Amino acid sequence: MLCRRSSEEALRDLKRLVDATVPTERDAAYEQYSWSPPAETESVRNGYRWHSRGEAFILQASAYDSGGRWVAMFDLAKCRPVKPSEVWQLEDGSTVSVLRAEVVQNAARQRHEFWFEYLTDCPLQHSACLRAETQRFWPRLRERAERVNASVVFLSSEDCNLGSVATGLERRADGTWEEPWADNCSVPAQAMVPRR
Repeated sequence: MLCRRSSEEALRDLKRLVDATVPTERDAAYEQYSWSPPAETESVRNGYRWHSRGEAFILQASAYDSGGRWVAMFDLAKCRPVKPSEVWQLEDGSTVSVLRAEVVQNAARQRHEFWFEYLTDCPLQHSACLRAETQRFWPRLRERAERVNASVVFLSSEDCNLGSVATGLERRADGTWEEPWADNCSVPAQAMVPRR
């Protein structure tokens, strides 16, 4: 954790940390600056993923205004090995490491739910990257959900450091589905879509 007097100092030192740690060749990157009126609060959230010597790493960093002082926090982790339950080969040559694909009967709501967890290569806060990544395999996932008469898909993107984000996708009355991550409006400053 860093504590600095101004946003300039905090952002400068955060950039030094990133430059010293993260190589220029990255699998994925997310950098977002936000300013929120009327309190005029500023914040920065960054996430990076890269490979080095056959191992994957994740750096998550953030900085925010805290009562006149800036606090910067960061978390560097080496990815743990993950054994998928199955691996999907997609038409574009990329793969999806599936961690869970299970149909659950929800008796209280009288519906079939399809629970799908996969290993993402995106920083979890990077909604545009997650959206682009899931759109590559959404047709196949949708087909499997329809085959088991599911009316909702719970889609969970898990990173290799046990973090995860999830969304629920409802099937509409006309048979169409909500799109994965379509309701998230954040626009990253840098968008890179990883491919395995």
